[in-house]
Amino acid sequence: MIVSYVNQTLVLIKTGPISSAVHEPREPMESDSDMIYTLDWDISKERFHMEGHTEFLDKHHYSQIPEKQEVVKDLLLKMVRHMREAVDEEAPRMFSRLVTLMRLCSRQEIEQIHQSFYHRESSDFTPEEQKKIKDILPDAIALCGSKACIEHLVAKIRSNDIPVVRAVLALKSLINTRTVSKEIIQELMTLTTEPAERNWFLKQATWLTIGSMMNALCTPNEDTLAREYKESPEKFCSRELKTQYSRVLFEKFPRLRNGKTRSCSSRPSATLVWT
Repeated sequence: MIVSYVNQTLVLIKTGPISSAVHEPREPMESDSDMIYTLDWDISKERFHMEGHTEFLDKHHYSQIPEKQEVVKDLLLKMVRHMREAVDEEAPRMFSRLVTLMRLCSRQEIEQIHQSFYHRESSDFTPEEQKKIKDILPDAIALCGSKACIEHLVAKIRSNDIPVVRAVLALKSLINTRTVSKEIIQELMTLTTEPAERNWFLKQATWLTIGSMMNALCTPNEDTLAREYKESPEKFCSRELKTQYSRVLFEKFPRLRNGKTRSCSSRPSATLVWT
């Protein structure tokens, strides 16, 4: 392991009154602090990613990107051009920028992007490039990880708009979601009924992803949300969510014992214990 240390020395150059005023941002968010930057910006972003509140998009200047579809088109065009013979170093950079842009999109904007580049044939892309885009978009939407992106992904899986293989890979990518919430978990649990019953691999990916998210949300860890400084941590992993998750799981157990699902190699039984 390589460790780098940087030693710096602060030197007082001069003291005196402030010669220039710092201007406050236009239309600042309401805050109980006099600081220009407060946790309220992070809280607003977390509420958007976790629960879909659009206040963050309405007031955050970084989200005010004009013509997002044109930006997405430009990123996709550059990405697929860097993936012709082999994936060069520019393609992952373009993909990272695409995911970042997706995190600043509303549910309606994500749907527009999906319809424009997943379904419609564009003269700007060759058939081979169009095929690559259909593989790229579900992964980008999954790595986006916001509630708007996950709602869109679940809707497309339920409607069979995304092939099962791509859907399974996208669901597995949700394990790396930055900000998990009970709303996101409840959205994924809608896949445990009819859609997941059609395919065993889809069912497996759905339950593994939900279990991973429940662990991230309900198990004490070092990750702290900005919202936890103003709201109780118990609010995010409520008793109702734990009860709902446990009830749905135990409803599946009799079917496993009756052999109504695909058999797997024997594994030791597990016990659910919630604190």
